[in-house]
Amino acid sequence: MVFLTALGRIEQEVKGLEMGAIDYIAKPINPEIVKMRVRNHLELKRHRDTLKTLSLRDGLTPALPTAVPWTSSSTRNGGAPCVTRPGCRC
Repeated sequence: MVFLTALGRIEQEVKGLEMGAIDYIAKPINPEIVKMRVRNHLELKRHRDTLKTLSLRDGLTPALPTAVPWTSSSTRNGGAPCVTRPGCRC
């Protein structure tokens, strides 16, 4: 959330940032500066999303299929043993 406001006092900016804003831009604005700030925030968001995705997997574990039936332990994998824990019937 980016606040664009006519309120420019430091206390108001602090309150906006405490409420969760990632940026606080007070009027009068410079359109080029606002454009660059928005571009930077979008780039940071893409980087955060990429890092989150990468943190959920490691280089040694193959990616799981997108549709794995986890609804019932008796039907999961057709009752076949677990591939990650020998002897498991998860």
